[in-house]
Amino acid sequence: MSASPRGALFEAGTPPRLHGSRCRVCGLVAFPAERYGCERCGASPANHEAADIPAQGVVRSFALVHRHHQAHLPAPFVVVQVDLPTGLSLKGVLEGNEVEAGDRVEGLVTPGEHFRWRVAG
Repeated sequence: MSASPRGALFEAGTPPRLHGSRCRVCGLVAFPAERYGCERCGASPANHEAADIPAQGVVRSFALVHRHHQAHLPAPFVVVQVDLPTGLSLKGVLEGNEVEAGDRVEGLVTPGEHFRWRVAG
């Protein structure tokens, strides 16, 4: 795996890894990394450690976007909500337009260094 710049949210790889944090007191995993303290138990930032989270999960829901105000995301495109094994649930753009709830997905870093989800297969 390649090294990622300090403060980066993800690291390219197969699959990419998301840079989050884990509370040493209660075990809560957060993405992006927690900077202010634990949402669950209130532990200070000093009680958090770095946690690399595999970018793999299951689609909980999705939506097809027909119009968008940013040119770098030409419509139509699909936004998915992905449940990760760590208990996190993240939203993101899907590479392609074919997906169903329950599909397994994995992260993908595009040539422009954008993180996307794609159906695993």
